[in-house]
Amino acid sequence: MKNYVPCPWSDNLANSTAISFVLLIGILVTVIVILVLFYHRIPKEWLYGVLIPMIVLIGGSCVSCVAFAPRGVSVDDKEIILYRYMGKVTIPRSEITDIQPYPTKGTTIRLCGIGGCMGNVGLFRHSEIGNFTAYYTDPSRSYVIYRRSKRPIVITSAEPLE
Repeated sequence: MKNYVPCPWSDNLANSTAISFVLLIGILVTVIVILVLFYHRIPKEWLYGVLIPMIVLIGGSCVSCVAFAPRGVSVDDKEIILYRYMGKVTIPRSEITDIQPYPTKGTTIRLCGIGGCMGNVGLFRHSEIGNFTAYYTDPSRSYVIYRRSKRPIVITSAEPLE
């Protein structure tokens, strides 16, 4: 039987997400207002080379942060499933060699991915774990899932993983 548990957010993540979205949406609205008010005065090169790419990049950043954000975890005898707004990550129990709490000491570096806007998602490096794939929202309630011949995964769960 699967038991779904939501991924709790840390206070730092909630604050950084709020600040990020306020800044991104503020910039997006400013660019759109500039387009509407000064459309006929803006040189076409600047319009197509700067303003429209800014709208696409900022909008894409907001969408990707939401799409890949961890929502919850379900655990059963066969697998652990991490749910995201876009798809899910399934970890078969047969691949898992060990599950440990995420180390609170040490240094974590983001190599590629999202760090601090709706979660920490992507490829990270920790001084104790090495390279790992991250899908976590609160480091103090996260677990490292070690797998056979694959990079470890770090996920957050409100309840301890078995």
